[in-house]
Amino acid sequence: MTPARVLPRKVVTPTILRQALFDTFSELMPQAQWRNPVRFVVYVGSSVSTTVQIPNFYALDAVTGNQIWAKDIGYRSSCFNVGIGSTPAISGTMIVVGADNLASNPAYNGISTIDGTKIWTNTMNVGASGFPWASALNYGNSTYVGIASRCDNP
Repeated sequence: MTPARVLPRKVVTPTILRQALFDTFSELMPQAQWRNPVRFVVYVGSSVSTTVQIPNFYALDAVTGNQIWAKDIGYRSSCFNVGIGSTPAISGTMIVVGADNLASNPAYNGISTIDGTKIWTNTMNVGASGFPWASALNYGNSTYVGIASRCDNP
């Protein structure tokens, strides 16, 4: 007796694909998120963090620890999901720090130590794979910086 021949079945059909797309987008509705408290908290948190600029660079009083000022110097969602890539370097009233953001791409920023005002931004013009990982070195009136590849992509 010969075994019955089984015909291959498609895993994804147009009907299944349409239903899956509908279900995916319907799950993004707040009403669907509310049914699962963990998903709802993540939903609200991600909505707030992508629409509200939250400071990521702070000046603190070295004696009391009180915040003097706070600024958002940028963030870009990428493979490492980082904004500030270097340790700040201070010279007089100038802080130099490397960061990556959507507005200026990989750049080093000169920031006032007094009030956090961004004095200058030097976009590195190194392409999509560059990132300011290296900490700046301030010497005299010059700042020396390095650049690295993002996502290990030289």
